[in-house]
Formats: sequence, structure tokens, C-alpha cells
Amino acid sequence: MRAAPLLSRVRHFGSRMYERARHVTASVDKVVEAGVDIYGNVIRPLLHQVGNYDTRGVDHALVDGYNRYDQVRTGLEKFDRVLQR
Repeated sequence: MRAAPLLSRVRHFGSRMYERARHVTASVDKVVEAGVDIYGNVIRPLLHQVGNYDTRGVDHALVDGYNRYDQVRTGLEKFDRVLQR
């Protein structure tokens, strides 16, 4: 196989993989944001209202996990901007 068609194929499949990865990360982002919203606006207030549960440990773990997710998301956004140039 000649180099030109091979490079064209690689470029085509690479761009398809890139678009799929962007779609998947956008879907994951929506799920994470929905989970944060549901916990913060529904579950946590209910736990405090119903049983006056101490949620500090859970809150700390969730905030720590969300901060790590945010670091990964920010890194991927920077990488995306580099690829878009």
C-alpha cells in the first residue's frame, strides 16, 4: 500500500476517534454534574432534615473526588485547545 492512502486513512480514523472521545467526555461531564447537583440539592438536605445525619465525611470524599475529576477535565480541555490549533 502506498504511503499517501495510508496516511489519509490514519488521519480519517484519528479524527473519528478524537470526535468520539469528545462526545464521551461530554456525556461523562453531564453525568458527573447531574450527580453533584442531585446530591447537593436533594440527597444532602434530606439527610439533614430527616435524621440530622453528619455528612461531613461523605461531603469531603465527594469534594475530593470532584476536584480530581475537575483537574482531569481541565487537562483534557487544555489538550483539546492544543489540538484545535
